[in-house]
Amino acid sequence: MSQAALSSLPSRLAASMPGYQLNFLTMPSAWTCGEVASAMMWSDTITLMILGQDFYATFIPHKTIADSSKVNEVLLCLSFDSRADVDAITQKAGAAGGKADVRPLQDMGFMYGRSFE
Repeated sequence: MSQAALSSLPSRLAASMPGYQLNFLTMPSAWTCGEVASAMMWSDTITLMILGQDFYATFIPHKTIADSSKVNEVLLCLSFDSRADVDAITQKAGAAGGKADVRPLQDMGFMYGRSFE
């Protein structure tokens, strides 16, 4: 069995799910807890656990969840097969209500990057 990475992210679940559903596969219902959590699979080895803020808080009982409109605590980078795929997901994120190109496009020849939140 290969090792897997599961990253848990706090979220306003109902509002954020349309954005995650753009390029992630929603996991079977056994991985989903209604308004509390939803698992979104990127690949065979990478899954995002999108957790409602109240549920996320149960994992960090003595800390406060970062307000993502004011501070950042993590950067997630995802690989794609082509520049066109990178452009497409960035455009989809913007169309779904996210903020596309929050920093300048990066083109280093061997690596091409765009951003959204």
